Amino acid sequence: MPLVHLRCHVLSERPSVSFVFSACFQTVSSPHNTMYFLLSCTLLAILADRTCASALPVQERCRYLPGDKGWPAATKWNRLNDTVQGRLTATAPIASVCHDPHYDEAACKSLADGWMFAQVHHDSPSSVLDMIAQNGSCDPFEPRSQPCVLGNYVSYSIAARSADDVSAGIKFARDNNIRFVVKNTGHDFLGKSTGAGALGIWTQKLNDITFIDNYHSAGYRGPAARLGSGVTASDVYAAVSKRGYIAVGGSCPTVGLVGGFTQGGGHGPLSTLHGMGADQVLEWDVVLASGRRVTVQPDNEYADLYFALGGGGGGTYAVVLSMTVRIFKDQPQWSSGIIQITPPAAPASPDTYWKAVEAYFATLPRYLAVEGAMAVGQIGADASFVQPLVPGVDEKELLRVVANFTRELDALGVSYNFTHSTHSTFFDTYSTYDGPLPWGIYPSDRHTTGHFVPLTPRNDDKAAKQTAKALVAAMRKSADKVGNVFGLSIVRTSASQAVARNAVHPSWRSPNGVVSLLAQTVWDYKQPRKVNTDRAKLLDTVVAPILEDMSPGTGGYLNEASPTLPSWKQDYYGSNYARLRSIKTKYDPTDLFFGPTAVGSDAWNVAIDGRMCRA
Repeated sequence: MPLVHLRCHVLSERPSVSFVFSACFQTVSSPHNTMYFLLSCTLLAILADRTCASALPVQERCRYLPGDKGWPAATKWNRLNDTVQGRLTATAPIASVCHDPHYDEAACKSLADGWMFAQVHHDSPSSVLDMIAQNGSCDPFEPRSQPCVLGNYVSYSIAARSADDVSAGIKFARDNNIRFVVKNTGHDFLGKSTGAGALGIWTQKLNDITFIDNYHSAGYRGPAARLGSGVTASDVYAAVSKRGYIAVGGSCPTVGLVGGFTQGGGHGPLSTLHGMGADQVLEWDVVLASGRRVTVQPDNEYADLYFALGGGGGGTYAVVLSMTVRIFKDQPQWSSGIIQITPPAAPASPDTYWKAVEAYFATLPRYLAVEGAMAVGQIGADASFVQPLVPGVDEKELLRVVANFTRELDALGVSYNFTHSTHSTFFDTYSTYDGPLPWGIYPSDRHTTGHFVPLTPRNDDKAAKQTAKALVAAMRKSADKVGNVFGLSIVRTSASQAVARNAVHPSWRSPNGVVSLLAQTVWDYKQPRKVNTDRAKLLDTVVAPILEDMSPGTGGYLNEASPTLPSWKQDYYGSNYARLRSIKTKYDPTDLFFGPTAVGSDAWNVAIDGRMCRA
């Protein structure tokens, strides 16, 4: 009988230390013998209050962290830097100016004032917007005397300018068993673009926009644009507008379109008119986990990877260098506005206020009845605003579209303010309501969880009112318990709008449209970190169940999600998950690409110090 050498690794509570029990030699002659070994190993682990792991060697189970014996020596990092032509940088957190010995009072105050906005983090290869991912290791709000440490920030970054740079980074991380992440703009509610001990690829410098007057493929002929991985929504909208076109992107100007936005599905102001961001993709230019560069199209040998990249999550299957998308002729006019119900105009009675919110949701089908119309907004316990956007109509038609809602407000005696305008291009309308560009006004001091609420048939007034009543009851219950606010996006898309089949969440295809509800708690930097993290946990433990009870099984938007929701597989990927998992295994069998809630991420555990080990 063959002898199988099995080793039981026991990790101490200090993840940098490993104890390896004496080798277990076991003649595996029957299932009973194998089970005996596993039970014995497990018992040893329990007695030691440690974890009994698989038979893999330690170096294959866990990614190395700085200080480990296997961490790459300085000479290796220097050689990598030479390979990428000096584009490798060791991370120095931007908030080091707020801590000794590099304290600079003026610089620190400036940083603190803008910390919640994207522009502060945008030009850093390592800084990210998400507060959970920042981990409190080095920010402007901790005491000056507290040491500035890397914590969850990457150890090194490559400011990639080519596929060769990306390939070199991938091979280095793989060969040296260290974590690997991809950062574009740093917009990331899930913390996928950073990680302790990681080598990061920073794609901001891959920001070319190339126009193709007549793209030819089996599924599409017409104008297109090739977008480098580092371009933002503001970049793209401005560039295509100059040529008389529009392109599908997000509402926030600083979101990177080629990163998590499109790879997570990607909804925005033009989604009802032309589909999700993922629906526009004609081809992807990527570097695989093997380090090889390939072109991914819906009808070539990488058709399965095309499916996964279009909604299956960013930073999971490959590093995207660029994507080529359809673009569309601009409409002759665009009408939009903002309806505000805010103090002091808000009614004194909470019941009356929430009836006004209910009236809004009851009239949503009428917004969507106008071809291409969509709406965004924010709703709190005593203040709200909503913004409808209608292409191809003037202000008179816009007023007709919203009249059902404003009549309800008048009947309730609710005061409101409605500002509106019409512009000759989408870019002008976008600049007016989402500017000033290029940064916009969207803050990042939010923790989130999302939920889809499918809309009822547009001509069924009774069903619309019932849905609105249930939705508002759930929102009100949530706000009363947690004090959160809700963002919302209302779109109607169809799979028929897509270039080819992709992994967009099935709930986005609800036939009558969908409300993508975004529950948010505000992160108060003046409060201790634990106060904020405890408040954020309430979204998972209180708000998410309330929304699930109201609309069971519909899930939520991957790009506006919680990284700690236990039901993330079903919620963020729906019926696509099993196929996405097999594609992930095919193209990345060693899980080089990893991030919280990414497909296959449950195969790994991340300890409190950031050590990443196989589950």
